[in-house]
Amino acid sequence: MDDNSKKSKTPAMISWSAFLRMLGPAIGYSLAPVCLRLYIDPFKEPLITNKDPRWLGAWWLGWILLTAILLISAFFVGMFPKEMPSARARRIKAGTWVESQLGERSFKDMVRTLKRLAVNKVYNINLILGASTEYYMWHKKN
Repeated sequence: MDDNSKKSKTPAMISWSAFLRMLGPAIGYSLAPVCLRLYIDPFKEPLITNKDPRWLGAWWLGWILLTAILLISAFFVGMFPKEMPSARARRIKAGTWVESQLGERSFKDMVRTLKRLAVNKVYNINLILGASTEYYMWHKKN
C-alpha cells in the first residue's frame, strides 16, 4: 500500500484493509446457516427434516461459493501492473532505487524480506494482537 499511494492516504487504506478483514468472518458466519439448511447432497430428497439431529447440512457449499469469489477477484488483482505509474514517477523523481531492483527476484530476496519482517516490531505486534484476538474469540465461544 505504501509504495503505490501517497503517505497521507496510507492510514485510510490500512483502515479499509482492517474493515475488509473483519467483513470476511461476518460473511462466513452469515453464509453458514444458509448452506446448512440445505441437505448435504442437494440433488437427493432427504427423508428427514433439518430439525432432526441426524441432519447433515451442505457445509461444503460455502467453499465452492468462496472459491468462485476468490478466483474472480484474483483475476482482477492479476491485471494490475507490477508498478503503478504514479509510484514509478515518484520513485524516479526521488532517485532512490536503481531500475534493476525491479527486475528478477530470487529466493535470496524472499529470505531477506522474511528476515526483515521477523524483526519488524510493528508487524510482529500487529500479528500477535490479531492472533490473540482470534484465540480469545474462539476460546470465548467454546
